[in-house]
Amino acid sequence: MSEKKRKRGTDDGGNRSNKKKPSSNAMPTLKFSIVEATGSWDPVIASTPGLELPRTSSLDAYSKAVPNHERGALSSEILLQSSAHPKLDYTAREEMSGAADSLLKHYIGVYDPSSGQVQLVPARKLVMRSTLRSATTLEDDVKEIMPSKSHGARVILGEAFGTKKSQKAIRALTENAIASPANRRNVDGQPVLNASATAVLDTMAEASASMPSKAEMQATMDQAKPRPKANLETTDPREVYLLEDLVGASAFKHINIAPWLEAVKDGKDVQTTSHYVSKNFFRIVKAAAMGNTEEAKALRFLLALIQWYKALKSAGRDGKKLPTKEEMQKAVPDVDNAILDQLRRRFAPNFNLNRWDLDYVLTHICALALVLDTNCETDAYYLREDMGLEMTQVSQYFREIGCRVQPLTETDRKKTSLTKAAAAAHRIAKLRIPLEFPKVRVPASRRK
Repeated sequence: MSEKKRKRGTDDGGNRSNKKKPSSNAMPTLKFSIVEATGSWDPVIASTPGLELPRTSSLDAYSKAVPNHERGALSSEILLQSSAHPKLDYTAREEMSGAADSLLKHYIGVYDPSSGQVQLVPARKLVMRSTLRSATTLEDDVKEIMPSKSHGARVILGEAFGTKKSQKAIRALTENAIASPANRRNVDGQPVLNASATAVLDTMAEASASMPSKAEMQATMDQAKPRPKANLETTDPREVYLLEDLVGASAFKHINIAPWLEAVKDGKDVQTTSHYVSKNFFRIVKAAAMGNTEEAKALRFLLALIQWYKALKSAGRDGKKLPTKEEMQKAVPDVDNAILDQLRRRFAPNFNLNRWDLDYVLTHICALALVLDTNCETDAYYLREDMGLEMTQVSQYFREIGCRVQPLTETDRKKTSLTKAAAAAHRIAKLRIPLEFPKVRVPASRRK
């Protein structure tokens, strides 16, 4: 006989439901409210990316007013700073870099369980950064340590484990420590040097005794410059550069000016290849007809020197060389071969001319033009046309021989009958006492 199985849970005679009954301790309904920002002191949320701030560190808070349009409702800026660390400074501030995070507003919620209210308070998002102390601060720290009793041990630790800036500051203090004690002074109040300091100063005095002064160095450099020898003792500008030194006593004997004298006597028009020589030809040659032939011979020598310079050929960078003898005779006609040989021996002994040799020739040309002109004044424009140089270059050559170069005055312009536009291209070189040579520029030493 089979028995019918009873279902589980039917022994109590009731039906049990599987649904859970609601809990009697459920959270009540919360009410949220937003507290307006005060604009002065607000809670902060600080992040420390890439560093670990010690929990015992105390931060000093600072506030600064800022325009409202930069930070919206917040009209002040908060800065947190700490210098408790021996080597690092910690600074927390708001970073308004324009990134997406800078547009977020942060709030802190304060929950009151008795009333079921949550107050949302605006908070500031700060980012904590660390910076190494500056070298000045480290040096001040070292200066404070040095006079103490334990400064020796601290200096040793700083040299072994300190940063590069602190080690440099310690070395600077020890290297500059050669000084006498502050409490040792003589009768005049001057500090008394110890034996080591006295020995160092005596050695420096012996080494510097043979050093030339600034004036001696300037005189030595002046002698080495590519320019004719000047008489610096005279008070007359006409005696600074003498024609016999610029031309040479032996060259005067081989210069022939007879064709020029005959042309002037017959009233013929003489054309030369030099603008300067043509401009001063009749004034100087007419004086030679009266018996003063020195300036006329010097003018003929100047014409030959200009033609000789223009006949030089290019020879690499900033250099030139002499052409063949036949080409030079063709370029400098009606001149004795002895003059050409003297020019070669004087200005091109190696048949090649470097930059110094070329400047030496050009300064001689400028000095000759200056002495032959009236009152030791000449217009640099005509030599610029003869040499094919820029006015700045010709002006610099005149300055190298002690001249003052300046534009034409209104009086000079009217004497030459030049227009204002044409006078702008002219420069007057004047030789006056005392001479004004360019100063030697000494480059400043580079700081290490």
